[in-house]
Amino acid sequence: MFRALAETLRDHNLDPHDFGWMMQELSPIAAAAAAVNVLVWDLGPRALVACGDTLAQGDLTAAALSHQREMFAHRDRITDVTVVAVATHEANRLLNSLFPSSMAT
Repeated sequence: MFRALAETLRDHNLDPHDFGWMMQELSPIAAAAAAVNVLVWDLGPRALVACGDTLAQGDLTAAALSHQREMFAHRDRITDVTVVAVATHEANRLLNSLFPSSMAT
Protein backbone atom coordinates (compact mmCIF):
# COMPACT_ATOMS: atom_id res chain seq x y z
CA MET A 1 0.00 0.00 0.00
CA PHE A 2 2.73 2.45 0.93
CA ARG A 3 4.70 1.89 -2.26
CA ALA A 4 1.55 2.23 -4.36
CA LEU A 5 0.61 5.46 -2.60
CA ALA A 6 4.14 6.84 -3.06
CA GLU A 7 3.99 6.02 -6.77
CA THR A 8 0.56 7.64 -7.08
CA LEU A 9 1.86 10.78 -5.35
CA ARG A 10 4.79 10.92 -7.74
CA ASP A 11 2.43 10.41 -10.71
CA HIS A 12 0.60 13.54 -9.51
CA ASN A 13 3.87 15.51 -9.18
CA LEU A 14 3.81 15.30 -5.40
CA ASP A 15 6.83 14.41 -3.31
CA PRO A 16 6.44 11.59 -0.74
CA HIS A 17 9.00 13.45 1.41
CA ASP A 18 6.34 16.11 2.02
CA PHE A 19 4.11 13.61 3.84
CA GLY A 20 4.34 11.75 7.14
CA TRP A 21 4.35 7.95 6.96
CA MET A 22 3.60 5.64 9.89
CA MET A 23 3.93 1.87 9.64
CA GLN A 24 3.16 -0.49 12.49
CA GLU A 25 4.30 -4.11 12.40
CA LEU A 26 3.84 -6.92 14.88
CA SER A 27 6.98 -8.85 14.00
CA PRO A 28 10.46 -7.34 14.46
CA ILE A 29 11.48 -8.94 11.14
CA ALA A 30 8.50 -7.36 9.37
CA ALA A 31 9.31 -4.00 11.02
CA ALA A 32 12.92 -4.27 9.81
CA ALA A 33 11.69 -5.09 6.30
CA ALA A 34 9.34 -2.09 6.43
CA ALA A 35 12.25 0.14 7.50
CA VAL A 36 14.27 -1.08 4.52
CA ASN A 37 11.31 -0.43 2.25
CA VAL A 38 11.08 3.14 3.56
CA LEU A 39 14.54 3.62 2.07
CA VAL A 40 13.92 1.63 -1.12
CA TRP A 41 10.66 3.44 -1.81
CA ASP A 42 12.27 6.79 -0.86
CA LEU A 43 9.45 7.84 1.45
CA GLY A 44 11.58 10.51 3.06
CA PRO A 45 12.70 11.57 6.51
CA ARG A 46 9.22 11.70 8.03
CA ALA A 47 8.61 7.95 7.73
CA LEU A 48 8.43 6.01 10.97
CA VAL A 49 8.15 2.27 11.61
CA ALA A 50 6.90 0.97 14.95
CA CYS A 51 7.08 -2.58 16.21
CA GLY A 52 4.34 -3.86 18.49
CA ASP A 53 0.85 -5.28 18.74
CA THR A 54 -1.46 -2.58 17.42
CA LEU A 55 -4.60 -4.51 18.44
CA ALA A 56 -3.43 -4.93 22.04
CA GLN A 57 -1.53 -1.65 22.43
CA GLY A 58 -3.38 0.67 20.10
CA ASP A 59 -1.62 3.38 18.15
CA LEU A 60 2.13 3.02 18.59
CA THR A 61 2.96 6.41 17.09
CA ALA A 62 3.68 8.20 20.39
CA ALA A 63 5.96 5.43 21.61
CA ALA A 64 7.76 5.28 18.25
CA LEU A 65 8.27 9.06 18.22
CA SER A 66 9.60 8.95 21.79
CA HIS A 67 12.02 6.18 20.84
CA GLN A 68 13.08 8.15 17.77
CA ARG A 69 13.84 11.21 19.93
CA GLU A 70 15.90 9.04 22.30
CA MET A 71 17.86 7.55 19.39
CA PHE A 72 18.51 10.99 17.88
CA ALA A 73 19.74 12.27 21.26
CA HIS A 74 22.01 9.22 21.57
CA ARG A 75 23.34 9.81 18.05
CA ASP A 76 24.01 13.46 18.89
CA ARG A 77 25.89 12.52 22.09
CA ILE A 78 28.05 10.06 20.14
CA THR A 79 28.71 12.70 17.49
CA ASP A 80 29.75 15.22 20.15
CA VAL A 81 32.16 12.75 21.77
CA THR A 82 33.57 11.82 18.37
CA VAL A 83 34.20 15.47 17.49
CA VAL A 84 36.11 15.96 20.75
CA ALA A 85 38.11 12.76 20.19
CA VAL A 86 39.04 13.78 16.65
CA ALA A 87 40.02 17.29 17.78
CA THR A 88 42.12 15.87 20.62
CA HIS A 89 43.83 13.45 18.25
CA GLU A 90 44.57 16.24 15.78
CA ALA A 91 45.92 18.52 18.52
CA ASN A 92 48.15 15.70 19.74
CA ARG A 93 49.38 15.06 16.20
CA LEU A 94 50.21 18.76 15.75
CA LEU A 95 52.04 18.90 19.09
CA ASN A 96 54.02 15.80 18.16
CA SER A 97 55.01 17.39 14.87
CA LEU A 98 56.24 20.53 16.70
CA PHE A 99 58.06 18.71 19.49
CA PRO A 100 58.77 15.19 18.27
CA SER A 101 61.65 14.39 20.63
CA SER A 102 60.11 15.72 23.85
CA MET A 103 56.80 13.90 23.24
CA ALA A 104 58.44 10.58 22.49
CA THR A 105 59.67 10.12 26.06
